[in-house]
Amino acid sequence: MRKGVFRPFRRSVRVSCHAGVARATRLRGCLFCMVLFGRTEEMKLLVSVYSALCSSGRSATILVEAAPGCGKSAVMAALAEHAESAGAVVLQTVAVPHESEVPLSLLRNIVDGSPFYDMLAPRFRALSGGPSTEQDDAACEQIRRDSERYELQREFCASLRELSRTTPVVLAVDDVQHGDRESLRQLLHLARHCRTAPLMMLFTRSPATCGRQEIGFGAELLRQPNFTRVRLPRLDRGAVLGLLAEAWPGRQEAHTVDRYVALSGGNPLLLRALMEDHRAHAGPGANRPLTELRTGQSYRDALLVCLERGGELSRKVATGLAVLGGPAHGDLLADLLALSPGQLTETLNALAESGIVEGRAFRSPHARDTVLNALDPARRHELHSRAAELLHARGAPPCATAEHLVQAGRADGVWGVGVLREAAEQALLDDHVKQAVSYLELAHAACEDPTRRIEIRIRLALIAQRISAATAELHLAEVSETLRLCPVPDETVGSFVELLLAHGWLEQARDIIERTAPGDGEPDGAGTAEDEICGAWDRGGEPAPWPLAASSPDTGAQEDPPDCGAVPPRAQGRLWGRRPAASWGTQRPRELEQYVAGAEGLLEITPLMDFTFYPLLGAMQSLLHNGAVDRVVHWCDTFTRRSAHRDAPGWEASFAALRAEASLHRGDLAAAEKGLRDCLSALPQRHRSTSEGAVVAHLVVVKIAQGDLDEAARCLSRPTARSLAGSVHWLVYRRARGLYHLANHRYHSALRDFNAAGRLAGLWGLDRPGLLPWRTDAAEAMLRLGEREEALRLATEQLAMAENGSPRVRGISLRMRALAADQHGRVALLGEALTELRRSGDRLAVARVLFDLADAHEEAGESRRAVVSRRRATRLAKECGARSLLHRDEGGSAPEASKRIHLACAGALPVPPEEAEAQAEAEPDEGAPDEVAADRPGGPAAGPRQELSDSERKVAALAANGYTNREISVRLFITKSTVEQHLTRVYRKLRVAGREELPLDLETSVEV
Repeated sequence: MRKGVFRPFRRSVRVSCHAGVARATRLRGCLFCMVLFGRTEEMKLLVSVYSALCSSGRSATILVEAAPGCGKSAVMAALAEHAESAGAVVLQTVAVPHESEVPLSLLRNIVDGSPFYDMLAPRFRALSGGPSTEQDDAACEQIRRDSERYELQREFCASLRELSRTTPVVLAVDDVQHGDRESLRQLLHLARHCRTAPLMMLFTRSPATCGRQEIGFGAELLRQPNFTRVRLPRLDRGAVLGLLAEAWPGRQEAHTVDRYVALSGGNPLLLRALMEDHRAHAGPGANRPLTELRTGQSYRDALLVCLERGGELSRKVATGLAVLGGPAHGDLLADLLALSPGQLTETLNALAESGIVEGRAFRSPHARDTVLNALDPARRHELHSRAAELLHARGAPPCATAEHLVQAGRADGVWGVGVLREAAEQALLDDHVKQAVSYLELAHAACEDPTRRIEIRIRLALIAQRISAATAELHLAEVSETLRLCPVPDETVGSFVELLLAHGWLEQARDIIERTAPGDGEPDGAGTAEDEICGAWDRGGEPAPWPLAASSPDTGAQEDPPDCGAVPPRAQGRLWGRRPAASWGTQRPRELEQYVAGAEGLLEITPLMDFTFYPLLGAMQSLLHNGAVDRVVHWCDTFTRRSAHRDAPGWEASFAALRAEASLHRGDLAAAEKGLRDCLSALPQRHRSTSEGAVVAHLVVVKIAQGDLDEAARCLSRPTARSLAGSVHWLVYRRARGLYHLANHRYHSALRDFNAAGRLAGLWGLDRPGLLPWRTDAAEAMLRLGEREEALRLATEQLAMAENGSPRVRGISLRMRALAADQHGRVALLGEALTELRRSGDRLAVARVLFDLADAHEEAGESRRAVVSRRRATRLAKECGARSLLHRDEGGSAPEASKRIHLACAGALPVPPEEAEAQAEAEPDEGAPDEVAADRPGGPAAGPRQELSDSERKVAALAANGYTNREISVRLFITKSTVEQHLTRVYRKLRVAGREELPLDLETSVEV
């Protein structure tokens, strides 16, 4: 058979006005090319039957059965085309569902295209009407119509026999299952009485859509002689490969062919639709199929047409499968659709023959989505609600039931709220946070008990932190408003207050405590980090109170909250009773060491969960304020990775913000800025959180240190949350704003911000230098204003508070005390500050102290040490990126800088690098082998670094701090030549060119 011999036939009736049906009908015109690949044997059989009819002159009846979209119409059209080209008369039509109840409608359509139209058409139209509605004439009218129909049958049969005397006749009816009862009866009469005429009766049908009358029609056809049944299966893999090769010549990838087979199920119409979608996506010039198939409009239209042609049951079952999702249990699906098991099994088999489903599930999620999107929303919600009820009655897992409740958009009854809450907890165990939030939000909307509604909202606030702090704070604000109107149990109030404290909402927490009048049985405060974290477990998952600087962000200008007086004693115990003393950095060194070790041990063993997140973050915050900066960086990196793995961007942002703050404490301005920028870029702009204020504050401090005051101003002009002024984050925000005023020489404004921050810290019970070193900030402003005594008092007061605190706070306090004190003893105080700050690892603070020390040496007449200190300070400032230290006094002389030391903002202004070099050349260090490493072969960078001996380390430490070789020899009781030899080996081992490149953190037992 030659390719192209078959042409698509025109239907004589309308199928549907739906645009998707029209597109799918056009696709059917392209199925003839598929006949050659998948229907060759069937076509040979049909052609042979027609040839036998022509040679014998006896009738033949053919029934072609296939699922919708599998090519039965194309096969019938091909055979009709073949018969017509051979000279036969072809009468063809299509039965449509909306005419199945109109008597003789199918037969009338056949007559409309026949040569004997004028003779029989009027009689068919007359008999197509219904019986008379008058009761007295109904019986007589029915007898008359039955007589006329019998005569019409005989005339129709006689007309066909007369027509077949001169040429074979082919009567073709597509989708005969939709034919009306009277027409099917006429066709059976024709088959029985035209056996000796060359008449071929060709019918097609989809078995799944057969009605009762059509089932009897098929059984009667089986009794006819010369009957042939042809079943058209779906295309196999070989046929699909042939079609792809015909469309895109060349070698086809095996996995691509398998993908086409899987998505289409071998259904020719679906396969053709996929190919059309490929052409639409890849363009007309594509010469090979896509590896990753993309379903488009053609596929969706073809799928809906297959379901429409499959009948009402096919559409109904497909809808049920789509609503249930995944493999559906037979009993559940039958109950959902109110079908008998037999009907369900038969329809599922038909859908499987169409290639749409496999077993009890769709072959492709695209098919399920297409069916759901085409479903009426009201009907969809109704089915989901019914499915939830059935699943709950069968004891299904809560998540399965809750998903249908969410899709239905409602949860009726107490059972629905309970299922949603259980499902939310299960989803959280699997880290499906958004799913859990959707369950709890629906439960909150459906719950009628006010207390339970508040509990659900509190739970939402706790888990929403995984997404963002802003989302969590929206829930907190709603609960705060609800508690003003609805009394709830003390346990619920207590858990909510602790959650407020975890977010740093101190004013709101105090207001709720005062309004709810808590009882006297509040537990006493704990004393260790272990108590803080383990207390969360013991309290059943409530967060430990801790003012955090998380990240994620509502807008409005901020001012201080009204001074309502101190927190009541009972409320203060509730606010701060459980906070460990170590968290403020005021304990003795041994206690501090024990606390850090205990906190790290618990960070090691405590899992990251909703009710442990705040204690974990609080423990790391305590480590940071107690000087364990490196450990904070380690744990932040660890928990950031865990948060990212669990898809918790809110947690991830909080740990990243804390890490950025730790980088700031180390003087790593570049890392701090990057971390803070990343946090701000991840924050939502529509709803802002109070914790964003802390992130902005730290960024302002970074930009001030970098000398970029314009960018610092832009950061301060960023909109903030309305509730910021009532949270702990307002303290660091006011301090950052004060530092900005200080850098711009607005000393009174700076002092006002520092004092306001300190006043609020005292009001809230948070006046601890580890958290807020506002006294040294205010002391700097006082120095600028010439108030030396007040500055000295503030610095001394903060130093006393931090006597056993973190090295960083002690170093900052010692530095400011040295600047405010008289010249006598200033070098010693700055040396102590330098030692403490080196212990803390804050390189930026070390650079500030070195600049101050250089000025102090200059005033004391020790120019050599001043130059060395200034060189090292300049190098550190460059490494930190602190341009504010490098360029604050360019062009000024050392004596002038010394005179202004008491008015310096961040320490004494450095001598310009050019002046430092000149002084270094004027006072060379006798016998100092600074260039030995640079002069040796290979230079200072050759070879790996080596460990220093104890003697070499002592010499190197003293040299790094500006001591000459002669002074080192006196201090260590060794000869000057021995010092030179030690330095030569030190330069070689450390791969440095001279003493100005020696690291500042060399450990030694010698006092420097």
